[in-house]
Amino acid sequence: MRKIIIDAGIGLPEEFIKKYEIEIVPVNIFSEEGEDFSEKSSEEIIDSIKKGKILKPSGISSERLIKVYRKYKDKNIISIHVGSTISGVTDIAKIVAKKMKEENTHVYIIDTLTAGPAAGIGIFKNIDKLLNEKIPPAEIEKEIQEISKKTEMFFILKNPKMLLRVRPVEGLKRVLKNPLVILKYIKSGGGYPLISLKLGLFKTLKFVPKKKDEVEEIINFIMENYLKKKDRIIAFTFGCKREKDEERMIKILKENFEGEIYSTPPIPLWVACIGTGFIGIAFYKENEG
Repeated sequence: MRKIIIDAGIGLPEEFIKKYEIEIVPVNIFSEEGEDFSEKSSEEIIDSIKKGKILKPSGISSERLIKVYRKYKDKNIISIHVGSTISGVTDIAKIVAKKMKEENTHVYIIDTLTAGPAAGIGIFKNIDKLLNEKIPPAEIEKEIQEISKKTEMFFILKNPKMLLRVRPVEGLKRVLKNPLVILKYIKSGGGYPLISLKLGLFKTLKFVPKKKDEVEEIINFIMENYLKKKDRIIAFTFGCKREKDEERMIKILKENFEGEIYSTPPIPLWVACIGTGFIGIAFYKENEG
């Protein structure tokens, strides 16, 4: 029997996690003073940020992985992780999985190639295969990675300055320092950045003026560039302190597209990196030609 394990950098609907009893391993989050926030809730992290703490992610604990793998040593473990394109979590998991062979514990590591809700979509679409002992994990990994390559993710940040304080997002630092991006920022009157994240590549697409409706801005951008009405999609919305906006986004998406559309809970790792007030969507177009 197989057991699905993911790290906390992956976003999935809460009801889906409960239904398939997916185990979540925390990723490392520490304050500058060395306090461990890895297993704290999003609310606890938000409270700490409000008090002025700077939190930084730093991979995943091999000790935590070993503890979870030992817990399910009698099962065939499928351990799915944030992509190697953006993090070293997968590499650490592979080292631990190799060690677990010495204990006769079988762990197969899947690299999603991406992160957050975008990483969750490949799991969501392949859950029946993941649980099917007859399907080789390598075959499923290939399918998940192909979905990741075709999954788009966009989000708007309320506090982009936080990113400049977090070491693992050096790519975003370079984007935000780009003179053309700064020019767009000035022209927007100090708006909020609309950012895409795909296979580890961050890109600032534009700045949304503060008086604009951010939900409409994201959806209009998607419809102008990626989707047309009645396309069939799998989509996960995500945000922090934006529950009503997420509900409205889901309503608009369901009015315009076919498919499965869900909300994912705030990911503590994301909250630690980018603070509160962000909102976004990851989607995979099923009727790709």
